[in-house]
Amino acid sequence: MTSPKNDHPCIENDELYRALFERNRAIKLLIDPSDGAIIDANPAACDFYGYARNEMRGMNITKINLLSLDVVRERMDRVKNGEQVNFVFKHRLAGGEMRDVVVNSGRVDFQEKTLLLSIIHDISDRVKAETALKESHEQFLTVLNGMDANIYVADTKNYEIIFANKHFKDTFGENVIGRTCHAVIQGEKESPCFFCINRQVHAVSGSDRDVMRWEYQSSVNGKWYQALERIINWIDGRPVRISIAMDITEKKRLEREILNISENERIRIGHDLHDGIGQYFTGMGYLVRILRDRLQERNDSQASVAEELLSLIDEAKGHVRMLARGLSPVQMDTKGLFMAVKDLCIDTEKMFRCRCSFTYDKALGINDNATATHIYYIIREAVSNAIRHGEAENIDIIIKEYKKGLMITICDDGHGISDTADLDTGLGLKLMKYRADVINALLSVEKNNEKGMTVTIMLASV
Repeated sequence: MTSPKNDHPCIENDELYRALFERNRAIKLLIDPSDGAIIDANPAACDFYGYARNEMRGMNITKINLLSLDVVRERMDRVKNGEQVNFVFKHRLAGGEMRDVVVNSGRVDFQEKTLLLSIIHDISDRVKAETALKESHEQFLTVLNGMDANIYVADTKNYEIIFANKHFKDTFGENVIGRTCHAVIQGEKESPCFFCINRQVHAVSGSDRDVMRWEYQSSVNGKWYQALERIINWIDGRPVRISIAMDITEKKRLEREILNISENERIRIGHDLHDGIGQYFTGMGYLVRILRDRLQERNDSQASVAEELLSLIDEAKGHVRMLARGLSPVQMDTKGLFMAVKDLCIDTEKMFRCRCSFTYDKALGINDNATATHIYYIIREAVSNAIRHGEAENIDIIIKEYKKGLMITICDDGHGISDTADLDTGLGLKLMKYRADVINALLSVEKNNEKGMTVTIMLASV
């Protein structure tokens, strides 16, 4: 009920009082705000605090509230004035035990007096759990700060960094908190990095708790990093993405050096086959041709043997030429890649009886033979995968200018790959990705809408 003169509740009869106060299982106290005296305590309050009811009646609230009387009065005045009704206190029980409580207070008219009705909620277990969680979280952050790796935590919705360890700040600067991760790592980049998109982290293997692995190069310092990322729950309950990135710049340099040595040796062997053994076969063919002609002039029956020997030499020369071209497919000029891909299409159509087309901008050229060679092998592997694994009947290779670089696409109409296939290790894609990394190109492999696959290589400059 409500008093006609006041806008706060008024308890008018004993039956209502017993229903609202006595019989309620919530912990309740009636307090006189003028001096802090406890007017009454319900049975639930007596059980909680450990006092008999006659002990609690007349007890001052400061006996159970650890705050001073002046502070308690100031809090009660707030309730009387309608400024605040919820408080967090520490209350002392009869046995001396301290409990964390939330107190909800409101004004009531009772026996012609304005009192405070306080409902007490024991939150000690919750506070204890929160304290333990906070301590565990602080220990977790301490461990992260001590790790020799770039570690940051970003919000999954807006990509803003909410934590960065000391190593990360030493690498990218102190003022990283609140900035987006892509802006920090890739130099004020406005959109998320192609290799690190939150939806990919959520979607991997159908679980947002799996670890994603990738390698990337920072445009800020030029270094290469191997990143491990996953979704975790932050201390405030929201899902966040934690990234642990290790510097692999030296590893990448050594790998590139080893691959370059291997490629150079491959090219050398190809040249040796063409210029060495190939020339020997050419010389042998010339001599055998002279021998055949002389034997034919004499009508010698051995002329047919010489003719057969000449045929075998020509066949051997063809094999040597094919081996040399396989070992060194791209000639040392700006158009070498295009000629090599043309030959690849011709050979593919002959061997596998499928259509393999090649379209390119004739104004384009690639000055670096090593880059052209890596691109060729990526294209060849993509074509091979389309035929061997996808059983494609049509393959289209396109090289065109994109901004200041190149975009190469290899599209087929084969079976594609299953949704469960591992794109990091299967179908030779690991080597394709590695070659793309060596020339600082971006490689993507995607399923087409209807059927088949599309492999795309993005090269920033040529």
